[in-house]
Amino acid sequence: MFTPLRFQSALASGGVALMPFVLMQFTFAHTDKLISINDFANRWDVASLFLVVVMLLSTLMHFFLILKISIEFMHWAHQGDALKVFLSDAAINIGIFSPIVALGMTANVLLGPVAFFWPDFSRAVPTLMGYGIYPYALLFLALGAMSLAVAKTWFFRDGKAVVFTFNWLLDVFAWGMVALAGAGITMAATDLQVAKVASILTLIAISMGLLIYGIKGIYLLVCQLNHGSSMAEPLKPAHFVVVPHLLKSAT
Repeated sequence: MFTPLRFQSALASGGVALMPFVLMQFTFAHTDKLISINDFANRWDVASLFLVVVMLLSTLMHFFLILKISIEFMHWAHQGDALKVFLSDAAINIGIFSPIVALGMTANVLLGPVAFFWPDFSRAVPTLMGYGIYPYALLFLALGAMSLAVAKTWFFRDGKAVVFTFNWLLDVFAWGMVALAGAGITMAATDLQVAKVASILTLIAISMGLLIYGIKGIYLLVCQLNHGSSMAEPLKPAHFVVVPHLLKSAT
């Protein structure tokens, strides 16, 4: 049975693709604003070749998974009321943020690994950010709409018990990923107006992530005080994912 959480595989492959790019961007000499494959002319070694191969394979895997799972998602969403039932269930609907997280990673992969292998695109990235602000704004609005839809089921759950899982902070992670993509647009854009809009949306995304994390953190604290022990043992690893991510977006 299909679940939106399958987008996590695309997120993982995108993260693996992004790591070599970030490492090379900050440690290898390059002529343009972003490092590209042209910067390695006549100076390949085993380490750089390994990083480039990992980045290429992971980038291809990311786009393959995004396309494949997106098609499956569209088919699933149009199968009767499957999407409506999923969104109405407060125990599992947090998974709807997984596609947003994966698409936020796609934006970062485009600005990083794809630009690396396509030098002409890499040089044009600052100019293209003027157009990139529009799909980014749509992603931001989609995340806002999803947050409201999920929050409604959280506050009006007819007394149903809460099931804490690792995915309970997935909405915080989604706001952090969108903030990270916005920060990339802000830094790369040459148009002052585009940079200003992107920075405002980034600030809102960071604030929303921290707000939701604060509300859920307080809720967990109150639950623990009332019950005398932690109710969310499976949730603990999620803190190590979302907190550094939000801090990275803020910086």
